[in-house]
Amino acid sequence: MCEVDTEQDLQDIPQDISDLDLKLTSGHDVLLRSGVIPRLSQLRSLKLDVTYVGPQLPAGLFQQLPQLKTLSLYHVLPPTAHFQLSLPPDAFVGLHDLASLHLVDLGLRSLTPGVFRGLDNLQVLDVNKNSLSVIPNGVFEGLRALNGLSLARNRIDDLSQVSFKELVSLASLNLYSNHITDLAADSFDGLSSLSQLNLEQNQMVSMEQDAFRGLSSLNKLYLENNNLTGIKNGTFAGLHHLQTLRLSGNRLTDVAFVSDMLALQHLHLDDNAIEDLDASVFDHLRQLRTISLVGNQLRHFPRQLLSDKAYLQELDISKNALRALDSDLLEGLSSLQYLFLSDNDLSTLPSVQGLMHLEEMDVSGNPLQCDCDLFPLALWLE
Repeated sequence: MCEVDTEQDLQDIPQDISDLDLKLTSGHDVLLRSGVIPRLSQLRSLKLDVTYVGPQLPAGLFQQLPQLKTLSLYHVLPPTAHFQLSLPPDAFVGLHDLASLHLVDLGLRSLTPGVFRGLDNLQVLDVNKNSLSVIPNGVFEGLRALNGLSLARNRIDDLSQVSFKELVSLASLNLYSNHITDLAADSFDGLSSLSQLNLEQNQMVSMEQDAFRGLSSLNKLYLENNNLTGIKNGTFAGLHHLQTLRLSGNRLTDVAFVSDMLALQHLHLDDNAIEDLDASVFDHLRQLRTISLVGNQLRHFPRQLLSDKAYLQELDISKNALRALDSDLLEGLSSLQYLFLSDNDLSTLPSVQGLMHLEEMDVSGNPLQCDCDLFPLALWLE
């Protein structure tokens, strides 16, 4: 890190430096007067402390840095201090080769449409932990090479005004910990390349049936810790490549919506309010590797749920209200490695014979009866 007190300190920075972490101990005027930025034409990575820059970033501050690939703005005030920065429309003019831009925890309340215009090669945009409540149309104009966009830990409550259509290359969108309450139809229109979408820890109570329409490349969808009580059948129709679905920490009582998700491999439904599962709900999910239903209210777990699950590697039905399981429940699960049945009301256990790849099993917290039915378990423990 280069800590700067005076103009002379800035003048002493080598002109051929390529990687710079610049901490200003006074206002940005010393940076502008020094003329140091235009001299650093070889700079490829810049971390700039903007603590004393003022309420607005100086316009065109970086336009003489044509080779800059990575730019990170940050401040060093304690968490209890109030810091707020705004960006002029031409904040990043001239940075045609910029690939990664990090604007984390800067107190940003708004983004001006076109503020990222000209960043034709930008691949990563990180605007985490700010105070954004609205993302107006035009903000992402021209970002056709963008691969990853993170807007986590903001105050966004409505996506209906956001246009993602320009982001034709976007593979990852992170909206973790915002204030989104519902998803309208076509909320992510235009994101045909998106493979990962994180909507965890919002306040969602509903999703329109066509909310995810057009996400033909989606592979991972995170919806944990929302307020969803039900999901309409067909909501995930068209997500033919979805392999991971995380819905833990909601208030779901039914999971019929997963029945036609043929590519699904990892299903997480922990800490919901599920009491019963239709025996056929997983019939067509033959690619499942993980089934996790921890902390629900399941009283039964039909044998049919695990039929034709030769690829299943992990089954976790801990912390439910299960009193009995079929003795042949695990039959045919030749790939099973992890089995968790703890904290139920089981007096006997299903047979573990034939589970050649089983590495870990937890049956603690059950009133097990020590009789011949536990003999296969004893053999496995040996």
